[in-house]
Amino acid sequence: MSIPPLRIGTRGSPLALAQTHQTRALLAKAHGVAEDHFSIEVIRTTGDAIQDRALAEAGGKGLFTKELDAALIAGAIDFAVHSSKDLPTHLPTDILVAGYLPREDARDAFIGRGGMALAELPEGAVVGTASLRRAAQVKRLRPDIKTVLLRGNVETRLKKVESGEVDGTLLGLAGLKRLGLEAHASELLPLDKFLPAAGQGAIGTVVAQARQRCLGERLTISRLPLPRQRRPDQHHHRPFQRLLRDPSRQIADRAFDDPLVRRAGALD
Repeated sequence: MSIPPLRIGTRGSPLALAQTHQTRALLAKAHGVAEDHFSIEVIRTTGDAIQDRALAEAGGKGLFTKELDAALIAGAIDFAVHSSKDLPTHLPTDILVAGYLPREDARDAFIGRGGMALAELPEGAVVGTASLRRAAQVKRLRPDIKTVLLRGNVETRLKKVESGEVDGTLLGLAGLKRLGLEAHASELLPLDKFLPAAGQGAIGTVVAQARQRCLGERLTISRLPLPRQRRPDQHHHRPFQRLLRDPSRQIADRAFDDPLVRRAGALD
C-alpha cells in the first residue's frame, strides 16, 4: 500500500529544520517516494517565544511540544519531529511516540572563547547555558566559574561566545554535527565525566493516537533505519518519572546498547 502525502510538523529553528529534513529524506527513501511527497509545516512554540528566563520557571520541556501536540490532535499535521531530549516525560494521552532515528553522538561539546577548553578558562569566567544539568556539571568541574542563563538557537549562542558576552557555552555535539558546525567545539566532554540529557542525540517522531489508527499500515514510520533504536530511547525516562514530576529537576543519562545498563544522576 502506498504512503499518502503527509504533513510534518516542526519548530522553526535551524536545528529543528535540519532534523526534520533528515527525517523526511529517510522516510521518503524507506517508502520509495520523492521527499516533496511530505510537506514541512513550521509551528512556533511557547518555548521558542520565551527568551528571558529558564523554561523550568515557565512550565518545563512541554513548552517545546504543546503547540505541535495541539496541531496533531486537530489534524493540522500528521506527525511531528522533535529532539528526543525535548519530549516531556509524560506525554498527553492523545499523543504517541512513533519511533526514533539512529542516535547520534550523545556527548556535549564545550565552546570556549578563543578555542579555550573548560579547564583553560580563567578563574571567575562566565559560562552561559539554559540547562540546569549542564550548569550543575560545570560547577562540579569548575566551582569558580559563574554560570548565567543563555537562551537562543545554536547560532545565537555561538555568536555570544564569539562576541565575548560569555566566555563559553555548551551544546549537544549531535546538533552541531547536523548543522555542520562541529568545528566550533573547543572540546568534546567524555560521557564518564559529563552526562548528557536523557535521549540526547536522538530524533524522535510523535503522532496523534487517533491519526495513527486512521493511517494504519500506510504510515510506517517504524521503517526508518534501525527501528531497534526505539526501545532504548523509550526506556530512557521510565526510571526517573518520580523525579521528573518536579519540572525544575534535570536528568542526565548515559544509555548503552543494553537499555538496562546506564549511569544516571539527578541534578538539582
